[in-house]
Amino acid sequence: MSEPGDLFTAVAADFSARVHGTSDWSAESPCEGWSARDLVVHVITMFRSVTAWANGDVRVEVTADEDVVVAWDSANADLEAVLADPAICAAVFPTPFGPMPVDQMIDQLICLELLAHTWDLSRATGQDDTLNADAVEWVHNAVKTLDAVLRDPGIMGSKIESPAGADAQTQFLNFVGRAV
Repeated sequence: MSEPGDLFTAVAADFSARVHGTSDWSAESPCEGWSARDLVVHVITMFRSVTAWANGDVRVEVTADEDVVVAWDSANADLEAVLADPAICAAVFPTPFGPMPVDQMIDQLICLELLAHTWDLSRATGQDDTLNADAVEWVHNAVKTLDAVLRDPGIMGSKIESPAGADAQTQFLNFVGRAV
């Protein structure tokens, strides 16, 4: 995963498989108060926000009657296009953690969200909850230094202490506040 976007492409493909494998959009997700649909709408909104910023546009909200599978596919393709533009990748994006180049922000923060929400959607809908091991290791190592900021209200839940000998996926999920 050496080129900007390689990590994102792999992680987004896994999330996409879960989106396309979902049949019960009202299923309760591990994210308190969110259904499977709410969770996917959250990810689409995040993607649309980054794409709108990169293109100087206004973000389009997901409507109540919008097909989330179609909306996901479109938002994912749009963010892939952002990553294909070297000028945009080098631009500095304002994040809660300070300014970051777009490609770094996507490979760290967007992939962090995608990995966590791939697991959430998998759990909500009874799909395979195994995450891309290379992505888990890379993202977890990349965001450990942001631990204190990740715990700010509205960003990430409280970290859970992993049991001794826990595998990398469990350690990552515990880091992002998921009880495994």
